[in-house]
Amino acid sequence: MLFAPVSTDAPIYYRPWGTISLIVVNVVVFLLVQGGAFGRPDEIYLQYGLWHGAGLRPVQWITSNFLHGGIVHLLLNMLFLWAFGLVVEGKIGPGPFLATYFTIAVVESAVQQLCLMWVTPGVSFGASSAIFGLMAMALIWAPRNDITVGYTWIMRTGLIDIPILQFSLWMIVLQVLLAFTFRFHVTSEILHLGGALLGAAIAWQFLRRGWVDCENWDIFSVMKGRHLTIDGEAPAPVRSTRRLTRDGKPARKKKRIDPLTRKVKHLTRLRGLLHDGKPRAAFDEWTAARHFSEDWTTFESDMVNLSAQLQQAGYVSEALEVHLHFIERFPGSADRVRIEAAELMFRHQKRPHAAMRVVEGLDVESLPQDLAGRLQRLRDTAGKLIDSGHIEIEGLPSRAEP
Repeated sequence: MLFAPVSTDAPIYYRPWGTISLIVVNVVVFLLVQGGAFGRPDEIYLQYGLWHGAGLRPVQWITSNFLHGGIVHLLLNMLFLWAFGLVVEGKIGPGPFLATYFTIAVVESAVQQLCLMWVTPGVSFGASSAIFGLMAMALIWAPRNDITVGYTWIMRTGLIDIPILQFSLWMIVLQVLLAFTFRFHVTSEILHLGGALLGAAIAWQFLRRGWVDCENWDIFSVMKGRHLTIDGEAPAPVRSTRRLTRDGKPARKKKRIDPLTRKVKHLTRLRGLLHDGKPRAAFDEWTAARHFSEDWTTFESDMVNLSAQLQQAGYVSEALEVHLHFIERFPGSADRVRIEAAELMFRHQKRPHAAMRVVEGLDVESLPQDLAGRLQRLRDTAGKLIDSGHIEIEGLPSRAEP
């Protein structure tokens, strides 16, 4: 089975010029080396690959990251670079992204060469370690976003969406298992893990110093539940990336995105995700937008579409949360939504008392015939369950835990 990530639904606030530049340079270098522009390819690999057991060679700390052993090696690395570069560069911009990429590449290569100075001479090359560093950063900064993975299996090919958290952890666990198989000798798996460890450390530093704004969707905020805060304390304020000029002085701060522009961006991403049939990601985008502005809301049609897609995908609790918010925001046109919300509470959560409170005050005779029938059946069945002595736990959350 062959697979590789090809895209992501993570919010992107910068055009990926840094990622594109790295891909172009890698491809051009590969074509020139394979075409013999610099001499025999094997001599180039020996001269500019990362040597082990032959002392420290700082030039190789950079050059080795642009050499690839074949077209498949290059293709897979560039696909991984594209997908995870979008996530990382999309949050911090081209300049900080390139600085981070080369920091991971150079530091990992230097540590690798230093630790292997006394082993049997050998050579390694490729961008994999730096890319694993980017993957670890994406894992920390955007664990709940999806990565679109292309795969081929025997005669079948296709695309699937996998959460970055799940995909990245799977890749890291795979490297650990392979390293264990080789008794943790120096193999590519160990080098990948080294890059991932360095990337994770850098991602944590960015968060700790406020150099990146993950909108409370980083892994630490998710673990603490801050990404779900709606009626409690407001999330931490947005902090833009700080940069230093060459003389070490703070650079001029970037202009913040005004609230109206941010609302439009959230609405655009929400509609795009619904159009692509990604209700779970759309729900997360809807929730994130509400965190930044208590009065943010989308149009009635968008909320109806979101709720319908969530129900079809099996996210009943999330659909119910959208229904309840719709009722709060649009009480004058919420008769149908109130009945649907009550039906979800009764059928899926066994909460007849709560269901009856949602439809309290609705007049059967003033409703269209289809809604009137549904409301009457709901009241009859829920009433029977209440009369039978059904005990309902108050405060049962309307949103399923992830």
